[in-house]
Amino acid sequence: MESLDDMRILQVSTADIAGGAESVAWQLFQSYRRRGHDSWLAVGLKCSGDPDVLLIQHPKPRGLWHRLCVTIAAELRPLVGRIKGAGRAKQLLENLSRPFTACNESLDMKTSIFQERGACST
Repeated sequence: MESLDDMRILQVSTADIAGGAESVAWQLFQSYRRRGHDSWLAVGLKCSGDPDVLLIQHPKPRGLWHRLCVTIAAELRPLVGRIKGAGRAKQLLENLSRPFTACNESLDMKTSIFQERGACST
């Protein structure tokens, strides 16, 4: 049996860098490593570049909502550049069709702001 000095720890959280519970999970993850333990953090939304943060892959969205958004976005494609707002509407529908990816992109922007302020480390 392994001693408590040689622990291998896997935590699961919704995100690695965010607020509330996610920041507590991140701090614990970092603390375990500083104490010499092997530590990993499995997340649904990965914002850091840390190689020990593992992204839990979501299945490809294939429901009615996804198909509806993709279909309407495709119909808007010929109007982009010809009608004001068509490009933004198309992009919005594409993002809505894949909410987890859109959330990751949004969190990437927030993470860069946090990094500029020194609020999180990578």
